[in-house]
Amino acid sequence: MDTDPAQINESLSTLKPGVAIWSCRLLGGKVKPALISNLESKDENLRKHSALALAVMDDPAGAAVLRGMVAERDRTALLDMRKQNKHRIAMAICALGMLRDEESIDLIMDVIADDKEHTMYPRTDGFAEAYYRTLSCAVAALFDILKAFPARREEAEQFLEQEFSSFAYIKK
Repeated sequence: MDTDPAQINESLSTLKPGVAIWSCRLLGGKVKPALISNLESKDENLRKHSALALAVMDDPAGAAVLRGMVAERDRTALLDMRKQNKHRIAMAICALGMLRDEESIDLIMDVIADDKEHTMYPRTDGFAEAYYRTLSCAVAALFDILKAFPARREEAEQFLEQEFSSFAYIKK
Protein backbone atom coordinates (compact mmCIF):
# COMPACT_ATOMS: atom_id res chain seq x y z
CA MET A 1 0.00 0.00 0.00
CA ASP A 2 1.26 3.45 -0.92
CA THR A 3 1.24 5.90 1.99
CA ASP A 4 3.47 8.69 0.67
CA PRO A 5 1.32 11.42 -0.98
CA ALA A 6 3.92 12.03 -3.70
CA GLN A 7 4.02 8.30 -4.49
CA ILE A 8 0.21 8.15 -4.56
CA ASN A 9 0.03 11.08 -6.98
CA GLU A 10 2.71 9.49 -9.13
CA SER A 11 0.70 6.26 -9.32
CA LEU A 12 -2.57 8.12 -9.95
CA SER A 13 -0.85 9.80 -12.92
CA THR A 14 -0.36 6.47 -14.70
CA LEU A 15 -2.61 3.93 -16.40
CA LYS A 16 -2.04 1.64 -13.40
CA PRO A 17 -3.73 3.60 -10.60
CA GLY A 18 -5.43 0.70 -8.80
CA VAL A 19 -3.12 0.34 -5.79
CA ALA A 20 -3.09 4.11 -5.30
CA ILE A 21 -6.89 4.37 -5.52
CA TRP A 22 -7.39 1.69 -2.89
CA SER A 23 -4.55 3.09 -0.76
CA CYS A 24 -6.48 6.35 -0.70
CA ARG A 25 -9.55 4.56 0.59
CA LEU A 26 -7.51 2.98 3.39
CA LEU A 27 -5.76 6.25 4.26
CA GLY A 28 -9.05 8.16 4.35
CA GLY A 29 -9.04 11.79 5.42
CA LYS A 30 -5.27 12.10 5.26
CA VAL A 31 -5.31 12.20 1.46
CA LYS A 32 -8.68 13.84 0.71
CA PRO A 33 -7.34 17.42 0.51
CA ALA A 34 -4.69 16.38 -2.02
CA LEU A 35 -7.22 14.41 -4.06
CA ILE A 36 -9.63 17.34 -4.13
CA SER A 37 -6.78 19.60 -5.24
CA ASN A 38 -5.91 17.10 -7.98
CA LEU A 39 -9.38 17.54 -9.51
CA GLU A 40 -8.05 20.79 -11.03
CA SER A 41 -4.87 19.20 -12.41
CA LYS A 42 -3.95 19.51 -16.08
CA ASP A 43 -2.70 15.91 -15.85
CA GLU A 44 -5.68 13.96 -17.18
CA ASN A 45 -4.82 10.70 -15.43
CA LEU A 46 -4.19 12.40 -12.08
CA ARG A 47 -7.46 14.35 -12.30
CA LYS A 48 -9.64 11.41 -13.35
CA HIS A 49 -8.06 8.83 -11.06
CA SER A 50 -8.33 11.23 -8.11
CA ALA A 51 -12.07 11.47 -8.83
CA LEU A 52 -12.29 7.66 -8.81
CA ALA A 53 -10.33 7.53 -5.54
CA LEU A 54 -12.70 10.04 -3.95
CA ALA A 55 -15.68 7.98 -5.12
CA VAL A 56 -14.39 4.80 -3.47
CA MET A 57 -14.05 6.93 -0.33
CA ASP A 58 -17.76 7.83 -0.69
CA ASP A 59 -16.85 11.46 -1.33
CA PRO A 60 -18.79 13.12 -4.18
CA ALA A 61 -16.24 15.93 -4.68
CA GLY A 62 -15.10 14.38 -7.97
CA ALA A 63 -18.58 13.67 -9.37
CA ALA A 64 -18.32 16.39 -12.03
CA VAL A 65 -15.07 14.85 -13.30
CA LEU A 66 -16.70 11.40 -13.32
CA ARG A 67 -19.69 12.74 -15.27
CA GLY A 68 -17.23 14.31 -17.71
CA MET A 69 -15.58 10.92 -18.23
CA VAL A 70 -18.97 9.42 -19.11
CA ALA A 71 -20.02 12.35 -21.31
CA GLU A 72 -16.79 12.20 -23.32
CA ARG A 73 -17.01 8.39 -23.46
CA ASP A 74 -13.51 7.95 -22.04
CA ARG A 75 -12.74 4.40 -23.13
CA THR A 76 -9.13 4.45 -21.94
CA ALA A 77 -8.33 0.95 -20.73
CA LEU A 78 -6.46 0.84 -17.45
CA LEU A 79 -3.64 -1.67 -17.18
CA ASP A 80 -3.83 -2.81 -13.55
CA MET A 81 -5.26 -6.25 -14.12
CA ARG A 82 -3.99 -9.24 -16.03
CA LYS A 83 -7.52 -9.97 -17.25
CA GLN A 84 -10.59 -7.87 -17.90
CA ASN A 85 -9.10 -4.42 -17.65
CA LYS A 86 -11.93 -1.95 -17.36
CA HIS A 87 -12.33 1.13 -19.45
CA ARG A 88 -12.53 4.40 -17.54
CA ILE A 89 -16.10 4.98 -18.73
CA ALA A 90 -17.23 1.80 -16.96
CA MET A 91 -15.35 2.72 -13.80
CA ALA A 92 -16.80 6.24 -13.82
CA ILE A 93 -20.32 4.89 -14.29
CA CYS A 94 -19.86 2.44 -11.39
CA ALA A 95 -18.49 5.26 -9.22
CA LEU A 96 -21.47 7.50 -10.02
CA GLY A 97 -23.76 4.63 -9.05
CA MET A 98 -21.94 4.18 -5.75
CA LEU A 99 -22.31 7.90 -5.10
CA ARG A 100 -26.02 7.78 -6.01
CA ASP A 101 -25.41 10.79 -8.28
CA GLU A 102 -28.79 12.03 -9.49
CA GLU A 103 -27.23 14.34 -12.09
CA SER A 104 -25.84 11.32 -13.93
CA ILE A 105 -29.16 9.51 -14.52
CA ASP A 106 -29.77 10.96 -17.99
CA LEU A 107 -26.10 10.61 -18.90
CA ILE A 108 -26.11 6.91 -17.99
CA MET A 109 -29.35 6.37 -19.90
CA ASP A 110 -27.68 8.02 -22.93
CA VAL A 111 -24.87 5.44 -22.76
CA ILE A 112 -27.38 2.59 -22.58
CA ALA A 113 -29.40 3.98 -25.51
CA ASP A 114 -26.41 4.79 -27.73
CA ASP A 115 -26.70 2.48 -30.76
CA LYS A 116 -23.11 3.15 -31.80
CA GLU A 117 -21.45 2.63 -28.40
CA HIS A 118 -20.82 -1.08 -29.05
CA THR A 119 -18.81 -0.26 -32.18
CA MET A 120 -16.20 1.58 -30.13
CA TYR A 121 -14.87 -1.49 -28.33
CA PRO A 122 -12.54 -4.23 -29.53
CA ARG A 123 -14.13 -7.54 -30.44
CA THR A 124 -12.95 -11.03 -29.70
CA ASP A 125 -14.62 -13.72 -31.77
CA GLY A 126 -17.27 -11.19 -32.76
CA PHE A 127 -18.06 -10.35 -29.13
CA ALA A 128 -17.43 -6.88 -27.61
CA GLU A 129 -16.83 -8.02 -24.04
CA ALA A 130 -15.80 -4.58 -22.79
CA TYR A 131 -18.98 -3.06 -24.23
CA TYR A 132 -21.13 -5.51 -22.31
CA ARG A 133 -19.13 -4.77 -19.17
CA THR A 134 -19.82 -1.06 -19.65
CA LEU A 135 -23.49 -1.75 -20.38
CA SER A 136 -23.79 -3.92 -17.25
CA CYS A 137 -22.15 -1.22 -15.13
CA ALA A 138 -24.59 1.34 -16.56
CA VAL A 139 -27.68 -0.71 -15.72
CA ALA A 140 -26.39 -1.53 -12.21
CA ALA A 141 -25.46 2.10 -11.55
CA LEU A 142 -28.86 3.27 -12.73
CA PHE A 143 -30.58 0.92 -10.28
CA ASP A 144 -28.28 2.07 -7.45
CA ILE A 145 -29.05 5.73 -8.14
CA LEU A 146 -32.79 5.10 -8.41
CA LYS A 147 -32.79 3.67 -4.87
CA ALA A 148 -32.03 7.18 -3.69
CA PHE A 149 -34.34 8.94 -6.18
CA PRO A 150 -37.53 6.89 -6.46
CA ALA A 151 -39.35 9.72 -8.27
CA ARG A 152 -37.33 8.83 -11.40
CA ARG A 153 -37.92 5.09 -11.09
CA GLU A 154 -40.99 4.76 -13.33
CA GLU A 155 -39.34 6.77 -16.11
CA ALA A 156 -36.19 4.64 -15.88
CA GLU A 157 -38.14 1.38 -15.83
CA GLN A 158 -40.00 2.39 -18.99
CA PHE A 159 -36.71 3.36 -20.59
CA LEU A 160 -35.08 0.02 -19.70
CA GLU A 161 -38.14 -1.88 -20.94
CA GLN A 162 -37.86 -0.06 -24.26
CA GLU A 163 -34.12 -0.67 -24.53
CA PHE A 164 -34.04 -4.33 -23.53
CA SER A 165 -37.41 -5.91 -24.35
CA SER A 166 -36.51 -6.62 -27.97
CA PHE A 167 -33.16 -8.23 -27.06
CA ALA A 168 -31.61 -6.14 -29.87
CA TYR A 169 -28.65 -5.37 -27.63
CA ILE A 170 -27.61 -9.03 -27.83
CA LYS A 171 -26.96 -8.65 -31.55
CA LYS A 172 -24.52 -5.83 -30.95
